[in-house]
Order: sequence, then C-alpha cells, then structure tokens
Amino acid sequence: MKKFCFIFVLLSLFLASCVSLQDATISTTGTAQFADESIDVLVILVNDLKAAINNWNSVPENKAPITKSTRTVSLENNSIAPFIVYAIRNQSSYPIYYDCELVKPHNMRSKFKGEKLFLCKQQPKRGDLFYLASQNYGWSLDETDPDGEYTILIKIYTDKNIIREFRMNFTFRKS
Repeated sequence: MKKFCFIFVLLSLFLASCVSLQDATISTTGTAQFADESIDVLVILVNDLKAAINNWNSVPENKAPITKSTRTVSLENNSIAPFIVYAIRNQSSYPIYYDCELVKPHNMRSKFKGEKLFLCKQQPKRGDLFYLASQNYGWSLDETDPDGEYTILIKIYTDKNIIREFRMNFTFRKS
C-alpha cells in the first residue's frame, strides 16, 4: 500500500532515536532507515505485525500512520517482526528482495528465516509515496528460547547488488 510523502515527518520522529543517522544499519531502538538517491527504506520492529499492516492499510493515502516500534519481547507479548516500508526514487533494477534472519543470544541462529522475500516486484507508479513490503516475515518466541539480546538481520538487495543490511536488536525476557 502507499502513503503520501508526509510520512517523512513521522519517519524523522522515529529516526531521531536511531543509533546513527549517517550509518543507520544498526539499531538498538527498534527503528532504522537507509536513504540514498535511489531508495529510502524504513524498518520498524513491531510486536503485532498484523495490527501494523491493518493500521497502514486503514489510513488514507495523504495521512501518515503511526507505527509503534518495540525492542522488547516477553512470553505475554511474544512475537517480533520487521515492518518495512520503502520509497523508490531512481532505482533501476527490479525486483528488490530482502532476507531476514533471527540471531539468538550466544550467536545461535534460528532455523526459521525469510529468504528472497519481495520488497518490491516492479517500479511503483509514484516516487513520492511510501509502500509496504510485498511480503512479510516474523517470529514467535516461547519458553524454550533463552532470555537475552537478540538480533534480526535484514539484507535488502536486487539480483545485481546489495542495497543495505540492517541489524535490529531487541531483548527477550520470559519474566
């Protein structure tokens, strides 16, 4: 879905809490952004992906939806997913894909990961709008998962090159 470019105002508020605005690949706050002359990508960690998508789809095109980021997961609120939106300005290679992988404490990799998911299948009609990723992926943690710091690795790429990699950190506490 698409949203009017006023979303930039909302994005600026999210990005004020990012680790570094010049190198937004690592986030300990639940939000990260990358922008260059061809693409602008915003990643927001959410506990309820379905609600975030419904919120995005229910707001008129000329309004900016509010998507609350998270950096914590518990047994009561046990899901985590990257909510990814993008704007295309001057991208020449399509489709655009992304991979996402969960890294547990002590560098243990989850056996469940999203590979070659579609971010964007073809050039969007308008370059001044943000669009929601075509496919989404997330995880649910349970009592068998260890407490501690987790990282979601996200790689955005085309068949020709890697556009950007993100490291999104969050904490899981069972109690």
